[in-house]
Amino acid sequence: MTFRTVILLLASAMGGGLSGMAEPPLVPAPARAEIQLADIGPAETGDAPVMAPDQTPMWGRGQILPPEYRAEEFGDWEAYHLSAPDEGYQWVRVARGAYRVKQDNGYIAEAVFGLPAN
Repeated sequence: MTFRTVILLLASAMGGGLSGMAEPPLVPAPARAEIQLADIGPAETGDAPVMAPDQTPMWGRGQILPPEYRAEEFGDWEAYHLSAPDEGYQWVRVARGAYRVKQDNGYIAEAVFGLPAN
């Protein structure tokens, strides 16, 4: 006995007959929003971090990492199973976080937290 058969039997036992199995009304899909993202230019200051409970600064994807944190490339990214950076990007490490950033403006494409302390 299939699930649909059981439902039909229950519906008819309750006096609903097949009318209890009406198809839901068709609702048109919502319109897609057209979003234009602003072009990110050179960032002199970068975005302010969120401070973790241990006072470690953290940034998220889409933010700009300040220049003072992106000067030194994190070359050991493979040991932490991080993806290879695309051309024009590099991994940098800040405290217990690793950030895949665009080299020319610090745009954060990926953020990984919880790396072991240096």
